[in-house]
Amino acid sequence: MLKALLTNIQTMAKYNRPVTPSKSPFFDQQWGKNAGFQKNTDRAKYTTLEVSEKDFTSQINDQILVLHRTPINAERSTFLNRVAHESVNFLTEQRAVRAQADRAEIMCRSSMTALMEQVFEILKAYAYELNNAVGFSPLHMAATNPQAVMEITKFDKLRNPLESITLHRARLSTSRYSLVLRGDQNGIEFYLIPVSRAIGLSKQELNYSPVAAFKTRLEKNEVVWESSDDKPLGVYHVETTCMELFRALVERTKTQVTEEEEEEEEEEDLVRRRVG
Repeated sequence: MLKALLTNIQTMAKYNRPVTPSKSPFFDQQWGKNAGFQKNTDRAKYTTLEVSEKDFTSQINDQILVLHRTPINAERSTFLNRVAHESVNFLTEQRAVRAQADRAEIMCRSSMTALMEQVFEILKAYAYELNNAVGFSPLHMAATNPQAVMEITKFDKLRNPLESITLHRARLSTSRYSLVLRGDQNGIEFYLIPVSRAIGLSKQELNYSPVAAFKTRLEKNEVVWESSDDKPLGVYHVETTCMELFRALVERTKTQVTEEEEEEEEEEDLVRRRVG
């Protein structure tokens, strides 16, 4: 045992030597290259019970001794067989439930992606026609096509990511407002957000209520779409919703531009009074 202890100490001393940071500025160094804290730690040094051959042999020996000291009788055998059978059935059911949930999520996400593409194509068609009419004005629109975006939702004290979510996103923007489409396995939500806040993604969207939503659910292994008022979602309803969303984006932008112009006029009047 003493020999093993000395061997462990020598191994720890070999792999855990303190690293002294260089005196040269860290701005000229690559992250983790010459820093005092190595982030790419070799975890192969830290063996577990399943990996270590010595520990595995020790477990086998201990099991043999325990079974030898406590011989199994008929009652114990019946009890253990029943518990083992129930445990195996439980694990099998849990795996089946998880597999079914995974299949449902994949089907709903796939359907959501297809519907978002369809909705955004309609909105872009509206935007192209409007841009041809208004030119490069405050009402001119730009589009960000649908794509999957991963967001970090929780950090530790050192700002290392702990939790993340992946949402499907698209955006149609004027100079003042953005119509944001956000989708996951539960459906698609539509937000009208000032352009300056749209970059904040979910954190900013929590401050606003969706102006419309399409909900999805699985029924008899088929994806069913519904509107926010629980009515079946048809082609006509999708088109009318796109029209309403597009008009809302235009009207909200008009209102913002008008308010800004009125504020500028008031400031100019105030300056003229002071000068006069």
